[in-house]
Amino acid sequence: MPNPTEMVKKVADELKEKANEAGMDKVDGFVDELEAIKEKAKAGAGDIMDKLKESLEQFKKKIADALNDPASIAGSGGAMAACASWYGGAVCAQLKNLSSEVEDLVSIMTSQATAVAGPMKEVGEVMGSAMSGLNKTVKGLSSLPKQVQDLADTVKGADDVAKVDTKPMDKACDVSGLDEPLGALAGLKDKMGPVISGIQEAAQKLASFITDAPDKIRNAFNVPQPLCFLQSVLMSNAPPLMKELMDKLELLKNIDLTPFVEKIGQMAKTLADINVDTVKAPVTKFGSEAKEKIASLEKAVQAAKLASNPAGALGGMGKMF
Repeated sequence: MPNPTEMVKKVADELKEKANEAGMDKVDGFVDELEAIKEKAKAGAGDIMDKLKESLEQFKKKIADALNDPASIAGSGGAMAACASWYGGAVCAQLKNLSSEVEDLVSIMTSQATAVAGPMKEVGEVMGSAMSGLNKTVKGLSSLPKQVQDLADTVKGADDVAKVDTKPMDKACDVSGLDEPLGALAGLKDKMGPVISGIQEAAQKLASFITDAPDKIRNAFNVPQPLCFLQSVLMSNAPPLMKELMDKLELLKNIDLTPFVEKIGQMAKTLADINVDTVKAPVTKFGSEAKEKIASLEKAVQAAKLASNPAGALGGMGKMF
C-alpha cells in the first residue's frame, strides 16, 4: 500500500503544476484588478465634484455681489474713490463676461457629476454582487495547491492524513457558479465609456478657465479712458474685490480633477477589456484537473484510515454492503 504521507505530497506537487499550466496566477491577478475597480466604483466621485462646485459658486457669488453694488468695487479712500460709480460700472461690464463663464462651468460640472454618478453606482452594485460569486469560485479553487501543500508540510504519518477532510476541497473544484458573475461583468463593458469624453472635456474647460482667469480678472480692473493714467496708482493698492477673486481662484487651482478623470478612464478601459475567457477557460480547465487530484487525495485519506485503524476501516466498509 502506498505511503499516505507521500501520496499527499504527490497530490500537492501535481496541483501546483496543473495550476501553473492552466494559468491560475493570471486569473488571480485579473480578479484582483476587478476587485480594485469595484472599490473605486463604490467610492464614486467622492467629494471632489462637490468641492469644485462649491468653489465655483463662491466665485460666482463674489462677482454677483459686486454687480449688485458697483460703487463698492473701488473701495474707500483709493485712487478711484472720487469716481467710484463710474469705475465700478466699467469693471462690472467686464466681470459680467467672467460671471457668465463661471455659470457655464457650474452647469457643466453639475451635469457631469450627474452623468458620472449613475453609471458608477450601477457598476459598483453589479460588480459587488458579481465579484462576491467570482471570488468564491476563483479564490476557493486557486487556494487548493497551497492548502494541500500546507497539509503535505504538516502531516507526519497516517494518523494525520486520516483526519483530512477533502469534502470542502472537492466542493471548491465545482466551477458551475462561474457563468452568472462573468455574464454580469461582461454586461458592464459599455457602462463607463460614454461618460469619459464628457468628464475629460469638463476638466479641460476648468483647466483653461483657471489658466486664463488671472489675466481676465486683472484686465477687468483696468482703469478705462480717459483716466487710464491712474492704473499704476490703483494697482499699488488693488481693489479688495480683485484680491478676493484672485484668492478664490487659488482655491480652485487646489482642486485637481486629474486623479478622478484618470480613475474613470482606467475603470472604463478595464471594463471594456473584460474577456470572460481570461477567467473561464483557465478556471474550468484547472477545476476539472483539480477534482481528479482531490479524488486521489481522498484515496490517500482512506488508505491512511485503513493503515491507522484496519479493523475500524474494514468494519466501516462492511456497513456499506
